Amino acid sequence: MLFQKNFKLQKPNKFAYTPVYYNERKEDLERKIRAAKDDKDALKELNETELRNRIREKISVSRGEELSLANFKKKHKSKSNFTLIFVVLLMATILVIQMS
Repeated sequence: MLFQKNFKLQKPNKFAYTPVYYNERKEDLERKIRAAKDDKDALKELNETELRNRIREKISVSRGEELSLANFKKKHKSKSNFTLIFVVLLMATILVIQMS
């Protein structure tokens, strides 16, 4: 006991390591939420019809065409007519070949 004071052993060092985990999805989600909150304040000023008109304009600009119901119907009507004519001609060709 007399010599114990002179021979004190040091305690081992403790490391305060905290692992860092980077979650890219979480960071991206938080960024989008912040952007949406910023945009939400700007969108409060607009009423519903103005918002719809702006969305339609953005879509038409990105497509490079005028967005209207008449153009949509005309485009798809001509596609369906072309498909119908193609099928009728194909069937007629098959019938002519089988008759020969």
